[in-house]
Amino acid sequence: MSDKYKCGTCGVVTDEKSNLCKPVEIVSNTGSCGFDGDLNAMCDSIKDEMHYICDTCGQPAETADQVCVPRMLL
Repeated sequence: MSDKYKCGTCGVVTDEKSNLCKPVEIVSNTGSCGFDGDLNAMCDSIKDEMHYICDTCGQPAETADQVCVPRMLL
């Protein structure tokens, strides 16, 4: 069982399933990367919780271990 979820609407990755409008369970970091969403379309309930972004694909994430190549957002 995974403890990471990706929003099916905006693509954000988080550990908190309840914060997402359309949660999809992911199995590994590779499953979470490949972001093709729009950061402006991010669910309002978690915008402030995103502290990292994948430097490869732009996938936003709550923690560094949720993406392949994490970069801290300023």
